[in-house]
Amino acid sequence: MQRGSLFLGVNFTVAPGKPLAVLGPNGSGKSSLLHALSGLVAIRAGRIALASTTLDAPSERCFVPPAQRRTSMVFQDYRLFGWLTVRANLEFAVRTQTRTTTVDATDIAELLTRFELDQIAEQRASVLSGGQSQRLAIARALAARPEMLLLDEPFSALDRVAGSSVRAALGETISDFQGPVVLVTHDLADAQRFCDQAILLDRGRIQMAGPVDEVVKGIESAGPLERDGTPAG
Repeated sequence: MQRGSLFLGVNFTVAPGKPLAVLGPNGSGKSSLLHALSGLVAIRAGRIALASTTLDAPSERCFVPPAQRRTSMVFQDYRLFGWLTVRANLEFAVRTQTRTTTVDATDIAELLTRFELDQIAEQRASVLSGGQSQRLAIARALAARPEMLLLDEPFSALDRVAGSSVRAALGETISDFQGPVVLVTHDLADAQRFCDQAILLDRGRIQMAGPVDEVVKGIESAGPLERDGTPAG
């Protein structure tokens, strides 16, 4: 796929229960990759499939719009509906995915409790702290009952205290999730904490791929690291 001057050409598979970390410098194509998987950007060649379902394949004239894909994406800037309450944000995700006005109150209550949002369920999303907002963003992604979970730098906007709480919640989420998980992160420790596999992107190409510990070791052995987890210079 082409985005501006960047041509993203990659080939990989994410197995259920084997979360994939996507590492690389700014502008390497990490977020563009997630946008293609979610359907926010159409690819120009190749194929994207979720299990046996083709999501995007130009040669087959197949493109499944984002709203019809069983995928959920957690953005680094949350993308919450600030005018809605915490509970209403979760209910909206359910209605959008199921195309029904019926929402299982038990499922919503379980998510609120699991992500420590039950005490603020009736507050508007616009007044939440960064940690609360990110927990809600993750809970909302799960409320849609996705078959694939995409995470774009989920800790980048959080301070250390809030980040610790969200990391704990996300760790449980990834452990329990039954489908493919793709995590874009600049933090090598987070990649190792949450993922089994990793790829290193640079200028739209995979430079390294394999078990996460091996990829991280390869990155670290290449020299001093930039903040985004790639060799400097």
